[in-house]
Amino acid sequence: MGWDGINYKKSIITRPNPLPRNALDAALSVQVASIGTKFRYNFSVFNSEESLQSIEDIALKNLATPPSTVILPKNWEFSPNMSNGLISWSIKIPLDYFRESLIKPGESTDSLSFYSLGIPRVSSFFIQGNNGKYGISSSSVLMSNSFSGYILGPWLPDSTMSLDSFTDTLETFCFRSCEELGWANDGTVCGQLEDDLSEIKTNLQEGDSLSAANAISDFIELVEQEKDESLTSEGYALLFFNAEYLRRRLEGGDH
Repeated sequence: MGWDGINYKKSIITRPNPLPRNALDAALSVQVASIGTKFRYNFSVFNSEESLQSIEDIALKNLATPPSTVILPKNWEFSPNMSNGLISWSIKIPLDYFRESLIKPGESTDSLSFYSLGIPRVSSFFIQGNNGKYGISSSSVLMSNSFSGYILGPWLPDSTMSLDSFTDTLETFCFRSCEELGWANDGTVCGQLEDDLSEIKTNLQEGDSLSAANAISDFIELVEQEKDESLTSEGYALLFFNAEYLRRRLEGGDH
């Protein structure tokens, strides 16, 4: 029965198909460190008290080889080879045994990490809520029925990419950090970083490797100065490690 404001009438409630798994408001952050020849990615996720669902899956795009030495919350498992280039942490099944390990509204965890050969780049993330029962999600469902946003994920740049082209990529990362993602919040610093990148590009085009190397060093020095100041952990890692990669390529004489 339903009340239409005047009369009671019979009504049929139609349930959506599929049931929503995005009824949550979450925050995902990451810190990246260089450890030997690999990079350690440490993720933290917070499920807001305003969320209507608990978290059961956390996935992101990986454009590198599958990660290693994975750390995950108790009663969770890791999938390193999902289709569409996804990797994910998921609650174990059967859910009835492990429901207490869901990340409930108001809860957080930082037990999400791995090692990868890939340097950081902007990557999509997908956080899926529990809608009452658990079903293993395909990558397409994860991407279409989740709370989503941008974070850092690993990538292995094509070794044949020219230094000019890689500088263009670094310029894109800098622009997105400053203008779109909120990972760099000082306009003056962003302007200085953009000027350094323009100088790098000009010097490379003119074949002046020494001046290009000096400009890269200036860029890296400024990024280091702004760590934990105007750059978030994501902005710092994105700009620093990609600039370091550019410097190593230039020092190796690969244009």
